Amino acid sequence: MSKKVLFGFLLFTCMLLFLNQSLTTHSQKVIISELEGRVTLQRDIPWWRFWDYEVLADGDFLQEGDRVRTGSRGSIRMEFPCQTLVTVGPGSLFEIHSTSEDGSRLYMRRGSLGARIVHIIEGLTTFEVETPSSIAAVRGTEFKMHVDYKRTVLIVSSGNVYHVSANVEVLVPAGKMSIAEKNKPPEHPKDIPDEIKEKIPDLPGPPDYPPNGKPD
Repeated sequence: MSKKVLFGFLLFTCMLLFLNQSLTTHSQKVIISELEGRVTLQRDIPWWRFWDYEVLADGDFLQEGDRVRTGSRGSIRMEFPCQTLVTVGPGSLFEIHSTSEDGSRLYMRRGSLGARIVHIIEGLTTFEVETPSSIAAVRGTEFKMHVDYKRTVLIVSSGNVYHVSANVEVLVPAGKMSIAEKNKPPEHPKDIPDEIKEKIPDLPGPPDYPPNGKPD
């Protein structure tokens, strides 16, 4: 092996180690503040063992790459490092894509979700929820979602949420909702009927931040 090839290989290896260390440093764990019913976790499992889940218990935590499923009577409340409280209701399936103090991203495949951003640092802190049909980009607010394969229903309780689908962005203000069907632009904001409100879980209770018992 020539010196140039050996040097190139060593340089590439160092870059990979640096990138891995950088990701590990910035990625943080998600605290589980409450569990109800059956909630299961899939972590570090090959894709062909898609059925293999373990049951979550009090004291566990979540991290990037985790896939979580709630049973028909299950729910989970979480505290993200970007100071965001999230409740996921029964019959839901979601994945955690990123977790850091600057922002977090969650992929909601199906089910219902409520979120509250506790503290916002303008221009730095973000929280995004991606679904099969749209993306909700949040910068300091409260909102709820109901998700299935074909559409996403977004309800904003306070502040503003950007609802994005089919390369179209709609700003949804407090007290309004927007529906996005797959591969179609989001609807313009409109009033929220009572039957829609009843499908979404309650938001987390009053925040106690910073949380106690943060995992190492």
